[in-house]
Amino acid sequence: MTARLIEGDSKAIKVDVKGGVVIHQGDEIWLHSDGYCYPASAAELWNTNIATTLADLHTAFVGISMDQRMASQTADGKILVATDGVFQMTFSATTQQEIGTMVKGVQDGANVYLLSSQVQVAAAANLAIGRLAERVLAGATTAKVRIESTIITGGVQAAAS
Repeated sequence: MTARLIEGDSKAIKVDVKGGVVIHQGDEIWLHSDGYCYPASAAELWNTNIATTLADLHTAFVGISMDQRMASQTADGKILVATDGVFQMTFSATTQQEIGTMVKGVQDGANVYLLSSQVQVAAAANLAIGRLAERVLAGATTAKVRIESTIITGGVQAAAS
């Protein structure tokens, strides 16, 4: 399932994308040190292990793509990215999860890259790219997620105790 905006103001911005980079509508988008944005599945994001890669995604998270780019688009261009809003996203819940639970990206099996439009529970704010916007029952395969762009708004912060 592709992430799709279902509630709220997307606070969309235009970001630069390198020619030839494939981006699908609904992809989690991050800002690389080269000044271009890439999908979470891009090999450029992988850094040593899953924990480091997820922390890097959190730090550079821009939002969710509202546009697409094809490999055949070889010239650099721009895409529209939502930096806020509630999205319906693929999510695997083995136990019930409550509203406000932090979520992070998902590794694609044993591969050294992430899936571009799926989330799972995050144990720490430094890994998170959003929060559940409603309770999710055990066995659910999708969830409403309020994304929180680190680049634009400072991202997910630890809850006050």
